[in-house]
Amino acid sequence: MTGSTRRRDQQVGTFFVTHAGRLQRAVRRHLNHVGDALIEDACQMAWTRLLQRPDITLDARGFGWLTTVAVHEAWRLGPVTQEQPAGALTSPADCNRKPGERPEPADTDHRGTAERALDHIEHDDRLQAMRALKPSEREALYLNGLGYTYREIMRLSGATYTAVNRRIREGRAALRRQISDDHGPRH
Repeated sequence: MTGSTRRRDQQVGTFFVTHAGRLQRAVRRHLNHVGDALIEDACQMAWTRLLQRPDITLDARGFGWLTTVAVHEAWRLGPVTQEQPAGALTSPADCNRKPGERPEPADTDHRGTAERALDHIEHDDRLQAMRALKPSEREALYLNGLGYTYREIMRLSGATYTAVNRRIREGRAALRRQISDDHGPRH
């Protein structure tokens, strides 16, 4: 082990002592539906990844990166994503569904049966359109929908910034085409 590697490990150790509890609280705020053991495992995996990444600074920006990695690991490890095939869409609201069961569209304005039936049809169309996307496009769009920036998606997926931009742009275009094909031209 070289002197710089040893020094970096010591700096990460100090960063860990200072921020371990804060990281767990941050992950819990993002994912309040998972247990403490899963959060702890996800945080440990993020700390391990930090040890492997000397390019990550040990400051507020590095803590943001660490939080993003820990949240991503919690999603990967969590019971919601374990039931789903790779690239499938999941959310905390989906955890009470049985495998293969489609989620219900929200009925926030308490409309009638006919309107709800149309909502179901449109919701199914949107799900079918999402399934038609490439897995990389689906993943990038989903992470972007969760609020991740292009740079965070880049780090999480291992893709370049240009690739993330292309996946999101092409994924959106494919969704627009698919949905407009299903419903005909709009006036």
